Amino acid sequence: MTNSFILEMKGVSKRFGGTIALENVDLDVRYGEVHALVGENGAGKSTLMNILNGSLQQDSGDIFLKNNQVNIKNPYIAQKLGISMVHQELKLLPELTVAENIFFGRQTKHFFLNWKDLFSRADKILAKLGTHIGSDKKVKSLNIAQRQQIEIAKALSQNCDLLIFDEPTASLTPKEVNMLFKVIRTLTEHNISIIYISHRLEEIFKISDRITILRDGHKITTLNSSETNQDGVIKFILGTGKLFLREKRKQISDTNEEVPEVLRVDKLSIKNRLNNISFSLRRGEILGIAGLMGSGRTELLQALFGDLNISSGDIIIHGKKYVPTTPVKAVRSGLALVPEDRKERGMVLGMNVKDNITFAGLENFYKFGFLNIDKEKKIAKSIVKKLNIKTNSIFQNISSLSGGNQQKVVFGKWLLIDSDILLLDEPTRGIDVGAKEEVFNIIEDLASKGKSIIFISSELTEVIQISDRILVLYNRKIVKDLPRGIDIKTVTKYATGG
Repeated sequence: MTNSFILEMKGVSKRFGGTIALENVDLDVRYGEVHALVGENGAGKSTLMNILNGSLQQDSGDIFLKNNQVNIKNPYIAQKLGISMVHQELKLLPELTVAENIFFGRQTKHFFLNWKDLFSRADKILAKLGTHIGSDKKVKSLNIAQRQQIEIAKALSQNCDLLIFDEPTASLTPKEVNMLFKVIRTLTEHNISIIYISHRLEEIFKISDRITILRDGHKITTLNSSETNQDGVIKFILGTGKLFLREKRKQISDTNEEVPEVLRVDKLSIKNRLNNISFSLRRGEILGIAGLMGSGRTELLQALFGDLNISSGDIIIHGKKYVPTTPVKAVRSGLALVPEDRKERGMVLGMNVKDNITFAGLENFYKFGFLNIDKEKKIAKSIVKKLNIKTNSIFQNISSLSGGNQQKVVFGKWLLIDSDILLLDEPTRGIDVGAKEEVFNIIEDLASKGKSIIFISSELTEVIQISDRILVLYNRKIVKDLPRGIDIKTVTKYATGG
């Protein structure tokens, strides 16, 4: 044993029935380091962390904390040992104040609550994080980044030495991500150790000291972040050197053929949201939209799909004027939307895979007023096979699928309807590297078959990799139309108002 490690997990294994979730996995974390844990969905990251925070018990293996072997039977014991976890879904009570959330269940040992003392203690912890959130504010008035800081403050109030972050930037703007990184660096300066889980490799290299890679329940390797790169990590994650190669599809910019225009937007405006937007989209084109959060990217797609009322401007689809009023009209006009928040707007969590694929086009399965269930099942199975959706059956509840497979189900819904224009808002958010490759392949396959696509992603490398052309939005208007193959520095320059 060595004093340089706050945590050592040795030979940890876990099975669920006949399924091996973890097999003989080792993990060590140093004092005051940021240790990234990466791998595809299903690689074992969550299982390993749930064992560490006491939500699950390992079948075999040992855990040492500060050189002492520990038995973490439940989250309460983990908390007492100084281990806390900030989940992707924050667990706060919005109607209570910041201070009450930080010390919830531990406010006082006396009959009357000493509010002055409570706020004072909360303020000291918040000051340690370098944040200026008032401890008397109600949590419901805070944005996502501020709420996340309250979760971190709650962990510090419990004398946390080891803090686990699970996809902490999934809902944050770039500015908020930088704020989080500043907080994390402050924590490590106080010798608090961080385990950081994320699918976003760019940020892994910005914040981590070391990276441990899991694949199929096994530890593959641990690397020093300064001695490797994204390509190297992807190779270990996938078990192959194959990266996101975008040369497979002959892009429309490679030919002099006259390609038909399918969509034209002329001087489109929405009060306080979009300003004088004009562009065109051709058959088989993947048009990337780049811009910071708040630049108008999502609002543009929502306007086209009938979710927002347009103040002025014209939209032409296949040479005919189109006035978006409702999503139903949008679908009948040949548009489909894969929304930014797939769980809220892209699927129905209470339904199974089959119903999520078919419900948007259910009218196709009715004849003489009767639903052809056999036809519905047959089509659903064909789409599951075509998109390689990993599911036990078409009757499995969609909420039990991984993020990548859920996203493929959302794509499958629109394949059934056979829409001409696909509006994709953050289609790879929250999914792992392997699933991203599959989603990219689906997008390129659709484009090669003549479907036209508008693609939005906060990860500029994705926009550059897959797009035939890139529109850059800044301050709710288009500031540049860039060609295929442009470098990320140029895109960033225009996206930030340069």
